[in-house]
Amino acid sequence: MPSNSSLQLNYRPDLGVLMVRWLEDSTFPHLQDEYEAVLTAEPTQRTGRWLLDVRRRPTPTIEAANWVIYNWMPRAAATLLPDRLRIAYLISSLRAEALSSDPDIQISLQDALAPGRHYDMAVFGDEAEAVRWLTAA
Repeated sequence: MPSNSSLQLNYRPDLGVLMVRWLEDSTFPHLQDEYEAVLTAEPTQRTGRWLLDVRRRPTPTIEAANWVIYNWMPRAAATLLPDRLRIAYLISSLRAEALSSDPDIQISLQDALAPGRHYDMAVFGDEAEAVRWLTAA
């Protein structure tokens, strides 16, 4: 993991879920390093069910959102082939409000949630609901 990482990875074998939590905000380059660290971490290879908890991070810039959606997520999905990646984003209510009010991020988010991707993604405000969705498949 990157030095001075605000990232916490925890594989939950009882759920078959990789929990990825950001404990604080990061600069965009550091955030990219942290997302890359998720792809190379040993627990990542155990499951295709990932909960990404970004509740402690503010709303991303369009640059960061587009990098995650159009660069990182396709590579994350390819890492697990032939298994299908399921990602549950856990967000705060403030982040949900900010995401819904930014038209540029809304377009990118709609694209990420669209059918036909090589992964399944959903956004949640409640961790129990996110885990239920992840483990239902």
